[in-house]
Amino acid sequence: MKYISYLLLLISTLTFGCSCDTSSVKKAIEQADAIFIGKVISVDSTKYDFSSNPVLRLR
Repeated sequence: MKYISYLLLLISTLTFGCSCDTSSVKKAIEQADAIFIGKVISVDSTKYDFSSNPVLRLR
């Protein structure tokens, strides 16, 4: 039983370490459509065609 729990701890540690290595905050910000800090600061307009879906503006 002692060896099984040690093996599970080792596997979970290695898995967590590998998953942390592949992702980063910088990558997430570069791939995000919008950055949210309380409100929308910026939206990447190159990913969307706003002219094909006009927004109705009320006066």
